Amino acid sequence: MKKTFFLLMAIVVFSTICNAQNGIIGIRGAGGLILDEPMPGIAAAFDLKLGKAPLVFSPYVQYYASDGLGKAYFGANVQFEKHLSKGFYFGVGGGLASWSYDGDSRVSPSFSPLLGIKIRLTNKLSLFGEAKMFINTKTNQDTEDFNNGVEIIGPLFDNDFTAIVGVSFIIF
Repeated sequence: MKKTFFLLMAIVVFSTICNAQNGIIGIRGAGGLILDEPMPGIAAAFDLKLGKAPLVFSPYVQYYASDGLGKAYFGANVQFEKHLSKGFYFGVGGGLASWSYDGDSRVSPSFSPLLGIKIRLTNKLSLFGEAKMFINTKTNQDTEDFNNGVEIIGPLFDNDFTAIVGVSFIIF
């Protein structure tokens, strides 16, 4: 619990610093799929442009569910948004992956490279599409469970390839 509190406080402090350096703050909402299963879901992010640099700090949450299996991803990306060509951007990030199935749940660290495109509609409103690979890692507990013959339910520790499409709105 203390780690979560300190992480949230760090994000708030970091957000304040970014805003003080003439950053742009935006929010994003989207719908999408884990493509290899397929599993529908929703996504939300909070974007902070880091001063005059072409970098965006983006805490996110994504949730997917199907047939009793739920997967959630929490983390943050750092995106390079120089708009390489016609609004394309890329980034990397990390966070936690969590799944639950019939009352059993697991949490694992996750690494997430991404590639996206933004299509500006107005000065404050854009459409975006984003492809992200969640690369999940195993924990010692999972290895111990496997060695003891305990069945590990669900494909949490497989890598998940996701695609989302949504709206981005610049607050200020």
